[in-house]
Amino acid sequence: MANPIDDVSNDWKMAALIGIAGAYGGGAGMFFFLIQSDKLGAQEPMILTASGLGLGGNASGVPYDTFMDAMNKKAVSYAPLTVVTPFSVRMLHTSAGIYTSAGLGVGPLSYGWSYLDAGRNGAKFFTSSGMGGNVGSASGAVAFAGSWYSYKLNGNSINPVPAYKKSLLDSIEDLGRSWEQGFRNLAGMP
Repeated sequence: MANPIDDVSNDWKMAALIGIAGAYGGGAGMFFFLIQSDKLGAQEPMILTASGLGLGGNASGVPYDTFMDAMNKKAVSYAPLTVVTPFSVRMLHTSAGIYTSAGLGVGPLSYGWSYLDAGRNGAKFFTSSGMGGNVGSASGAVAFAGSWYSYKLNGNSINPVPAYKKSLLDSIEDLGRSWEQGFRNLAGMP
C-alpha cells in the first residue's frame, strides 16, 4: 500500500486555494494550496510563505475556478504540475520555493500571470505557470522566494515558525555532513 507522505510520485497536481500578499518595495505573502497524487491516493494541504520585492496588494487572490467551484459546491479544480524530479510530500516539506506574479484588478476581479516552483539542494521538484482570473482586488507584481511546508508535517498548523526552524536545522545538518565528507576525502578515507 502506498504511503501518501513518504512515497515519491510524478503525477502531482495542484489546486490554488488562496493567497495573501502585499509589497511596496519589500513585501511578503502566504499562499495556500492542495496537492494531489492519484497514484499515491494522496491529498495534502501545502503552504508557501515567502518574501521579496514587488509593488501592489494581494497579487494572487482566489483563482476564479476555485471560487466558482466553491460557490457551486463542486470539487476543487486541480491543474497538473510540470514535475521535473519526482517527489514526496515529505521532500516538499521545508523545500525552497519561488512565486512570481503580475496582475491587473478592477473592482473585485483581476486577471494575471503567475509562476511557482519548488526544489531542494539543486533539484527542482516542479514548476507551474499560467494566466487566469482571480476573485479579489489585486493589482501589482511580486517576486518572492520562501519555503514550502506541509500542514500535516507541521503539526496540523499553518504557523510557519516550526517549519522554518526545521528547515534551518536540516540545512545545518546537511552542511555538517558535507564538511565531514570533505574532511574524509582530504584524509583519503571513504
